[in-house]
Amino acid sequence: MATDPTPPAAPGPGPGPRPVVRRMDAVRQALLLFVHSKLTMCPDHRFAFASIGETVSMVLIYCRSSTKPHHQWPVKPKNFTLDIIYLHDKPTADNCPQKVYDALVDALEHVSQYEGYILETGQGLARVLFRLMCILLSHPLQRCIQDDLDIPKQVAKKTLAVEAAQNEDGTPVSS
Repeated sequence: MATDPTPPAAPGPGPGPRPVVRRMDAVRQALLLFVHSKLTMCPDHRFAFASIGETVSMVLIYCRSSTKPHHQWPVKPKNFTLDIIYLHDKPTADNCPQKVYDALVDALEHVSQYEGYILETGQGLARVLFRLMCILLSHPLQRCIQDDLDIPKQVAKKTLAVEAAQNEDGTPVSS
């Protein structure tokens, strides 16, 4: 009796339900993406909970929409940057993400000597979290101010810029 050594075929892609990704699983994957990307750019980079080096950067991932954060940090410690990713739920009677966001902004302004970013999302999508983590890959001393940050570029803005650079014949204008 012969047996087939190949495993049974997996079900083909179809219109089945997507697997549910829990928020903490997405955070774990985003942190792994961050570490892998940082090491790809600079294999000598070191990660730590605390550092005695010249510049210390900390990323706070805050996920509570109904609890305002409280902090007791020194005012703008030397060479310290705080970045915040705020993952929140939609506003309801039980939570107010805007009040929590405002408290996080106050903490960021109180603590960071250099340009710290506060990035937020209420979508709950892992790819949005990954994009936010990738924004934080830049060194705090090499960042533009967050108001000037335009990542990712909006497709509509690109389309308008291309249309503006074309003449009436539809050919691109060279500079």
